[in-house]
Amino acid sequence: MILAIDTSAGQCAVALVGGDANVVKSERMSRGHAEALMPMVGEVTGGDYSRVTRIAVCTGPGSFTGLRVGISAARGLALGLGVPCIGVSRLEAIGFKRTGQVALKGRGTTLFVQEFEDGKALSDPRIESRLPDGTVFGDGSSTGTEEDGLPDPLILAEIAATREAGIPPAPLYLRDAAADPPREGPPRMLD
Repeated sequence: MILAIDTSAGQCAVALVGGDANVVKSERMSRGHAEALMPMVGEVTGGDYSRVTRIAVCTGPGSFTGLRVGISAARGLALGLGVPCIGVSRLEAIGFKRTGQVALKGRGTTLFVQEFEDGKALSDPRIESRLPDGTVFGDGSSTGTEEDGLPDPLILAEIAATREAGIPPAPLYLRDAAADPPREGPPRMLD
């Protein structure tokens, strides 16, 4: 069974996929992913992690903290269970089985964009300020559908089922951090 996790933006969503039934738990939230995630994982697995054979996690783009919470939890669980952990981007999940351009609204005028043909990426993800055709999926402020700009954890699991395990997932950051280095320089090291 595949355990799928999304804490990338606007939701905390978990699914256990495979066997006779799929179990999905999703909650709208912009903050509090760290507190909500593991109880949700426990709820969908029923506390029995022995059935989990693979973990899928959304790698973004999305909220800095949300991404780190989901990816850290997924990698930690995978390490503890001895199962592969597979990263899937939000753009891939939204573009699953679609042809055309997928665009997710970020902050301000930022758009995260990628082209797909039948769900296969034709380009690398990138940032644009506007699209000529005006097609934009949601801003991550709501939850529940792909049109909201949030991935379905069942689709994360379906994509992860087709991928080979490789390098552990890491957050997909398409822009530089909005942090300035300290003015006084690095601390002086004492011997």
